[in-house]
Amino acid sequence: MDLDQDEKLFLKMLQDYTKKSRELYSDFYDRDWINGVLNRYVGNNTYPLVGGYDYAQRVMLCVTPYDEPYDIPICILKIEVSTGIGKDLTHRDFLGSLLALGIERTKIGDIIVSPSGAYVIVRRSISEFIRWNLTQVGRYSKLNITEAEHVEVEPPKYKKITGTVASVRADAVFSLAFGISRTTCSALLKQGKGKCSGMVITGTYHLNVGEVASLQGFGKFRLKEVSGVTRKNRLSITLEKFI
Repeated sequence: MDLDQDEKLFLKMLQDYTKKSRELYSDFYDRDWINGVLNRYVGNNTYPLVGGYDYAQRVMLCVTPYDEPYDIPICILKIEVSTGIGKDLTHRDFLGSLLALGIERTKIGDIIVSPSGAYVIVRRSISEFIRWNLTQVGRYSKLNITEAEHVEVEPPKYKKITGTVASVRADAVFSLAFGISRTTCSALLKQGKGKCSGMVITGTYHLNVGEVASLQGFGKFRLKEVSGVTRKNRLSITLEKFI
């Protein structure tokens, strides 16, 4: 399997970090993408992933000689924005304002939008820069930026889906997950609209238990379990679809 440039750089970084005897952290990457790269090219993922809270989607990979990470370089910023009776701000508004400061996307973790603003998780080294230089989000300039000890967010919710499939090929599993025909799934996957572990896949890709997959316009799910084989030689599987 050919590696793309991002995968090559990530694996090179991992190789370099593991040669050193101190705690080191990557930039922020999509959690599913990291797991996919590690599972495909390393064979497992035994590295801690940290993102500021338990359900973070964008995380740092930690290489540490200790039992667990101890000096995590993450800062949680709480940005409150006075919008009056104006339009609610979106994830895109906050991300755009941060990128406009010249900050690289890889230095920014999750952005959790709230009614009064957002929690923004960033690399600790740029937190003070943001506090001093972020003066506007969208068209609003009345901001209050403070550090927070934790993120106030509800855990992700799932809908459990059970059924049988001929195999764990992507087109078959996606069909069950989203309630659309296998033919339609195959066509959408051929168009590059499906991902598994953060990577674009085709309909012939075989999912592994624990992998998270998504289909553009339909949603995201995790293959939770393959529990057995039916009398008709079909696989009984359980999915967790994000809602």
